[in-house]
Amino acid sequence: MIKLQAGSYLPSYSNDKGFDWDHKGRTEISHIYISHDFRVIRFIEFQYVEESGVLSKLSPTLLEKNSFGSGFIVVKLDYPHEFLKGISGRGVGNVNSLTFTTNRGTYGPFGRKEEYGPEFDFQTGDKPLFAGLHGSFDGHGLKTIGIYVNPEKASL
Repeated sequence: MIKLQAGSYLPSYSNDKGFDWDHKGRTEISHIYISHDFRVIRFIEFQYVEESGVLSKLSPTLLEKNSFGSGFIVVKLDYPHEFLKGISGRGVGNVNSLTFTTNRGTYGPFGRKEEYGPEFDFQTGDKPLFAGLHGSFDGHGLKTIGIYVNPEKASL
């Protein structure tokens, strides 16, 4: 698998070292919960469908860290017909804006609306090559985010 990450080059405005999260191999996303404000993505959580059909949430953030912003949105994917194929955004210090692309459309941008900071854009194309998410949080919110790509799923 290929691991792509955005944000590690961003300067930190926090003494909080934060923590990393990794959802490698988790691809069956049904919902994305995002809290944001005018500067940064504060909170993100993913809900996955297990093999048994049960929904499970994996939260990569610490709720006690005052992670909630002034905006909150739930992105409901049309699972199993809709799948994630890319993420993009911008960031300085933290991820300031975030957009999700699926085989059926685009959700976002969430967070800062104006163009601010370096841009990142990870797109897997029309094939379901997405193989999971990873990233990190600090006391201000989402620090880094990235995707795993599984090139073995590509057909010639």
